Amino acid sequence: MFLNLIIGFLLPAYMLSAYDKLAAVKGWRRIPEWFLLGCALLGGWPGIFLGMLPPIRHKSSKKSFLNLFIAFTLLNIALNIGFLYLFAS
Repeated sequence: MFLNLIIGFLLPAYMLSAYDKLAAVKGWRRIPEWFLLGCALLGGWPGIFLGMLPPIRHKSSKKSFLNLFIAFTLLNIALNIGFLYLFAS
């Protein structure tokens, strides 16, 4: 179940990161950081993380985003572990 959620959010989050990088390069309207971070908190952190790697390299050098991204990723993992602990028995 959780793997389906992670995979279900991975691709859209990756595509959002890729689009926002393209928008930054082209001067188009950007996706707000709070939206990307919200996707990370909801389980899209693997996709956003993949978007930080080559060839996209989106937001990989912005320290304020990275700090929040790491915090939201750890919070998502902790919530998933807590959910499993409470309801998997």
